[in-house]
Amino acid sequence: MTLTTDIHGMPVEVEYSYHKPRRGARDSFNGMVGAGIQLEPDEAAYIEIEEITSIKTGKPIYTYKLPTRLIEELIAKCWEDLGDE
Repeated sequence: MTLTTDIHGMPVEVEYSYHKPRRGARDSFNGMVGAGIQLEPDEAAYIEIEEITSIKTGKPIYTYKLPTRLIEELIAKCWEDLGDE
């Protein structure tokens, strides 16, 4: 999925993936598969930023060079974008 937004006034294109929540494995109970005790933890839904590209230059912006706060803001914008679809 792609989101067009800005980072400090610089227009960027953010490519991201949405990963659905996953139910962890469960043991069987009285012959019912998955009705028993939890064997693995459940995984919450999450968004993974794959690439950030400057629209002006076309060059990639590396996430490791960005402050954590800014990455969290971008992920929040991706969640909003996902909700709009």
